[in-house]
Amino acid sequence: MTLYQIGSITMPAVWIATLIALAVSAVAWRIISGEKIGEWYWNAFTLYFLVWKASYILFNFEEFMNFPMSVLYFNGGASGHMLALAALAVYLWMAVKKHAALSRDALPVLLLFLSDLKLRLPCLNSNWRLLFSIRFFLSALPPSSTFPAKEPLLAAHKSIFYSS
Repeated sequence: MTLYQIGSITMPAVWIATLIALAVSAVAWRIISGEKIGEWYWNAFTLYFLVWKASYILFNFEEFMNFPMSVLYFNGGASGHMLALAALAVYLWMAVKKHAALSRDALPVLLLFLSDLKLRLPCLNSNWRLLFSIRFFLSALPPSSTFPAKEPLLAAHKSIFYSS
């Protein structure tokens, strides 16, 4: 597991990749659709994270009782991940019943998030430059003919990171 030091906090690469993918997906959705991403997106991530972290208490109750602060450092592992995904599925199912537009928006937004995460995580785990992973994501976008915002994004990236 690759860890990064940010100030006095040490974070795993997967957390950094997830946070970056959340932000990049929200911005990409705004560029692609012209709409601001819904609250459901941030609520879903928060719910997933809290259930995943709190599942440590459920699956390791004795250790939690002996060391209550351990919940800050550990999570429920694969079982916690599955529990968090189940909670997320229930949340999205209930949200779709309330907001019809969510059934149209959820899949493309989640695909943006997952594709960015899968492209970015190997870069962070192998200690590649973080900025290179931005270029990697931009190159994975559809061709300029179907995605007109691609060329300005690539030009901005080149001017910022590759100018002398």
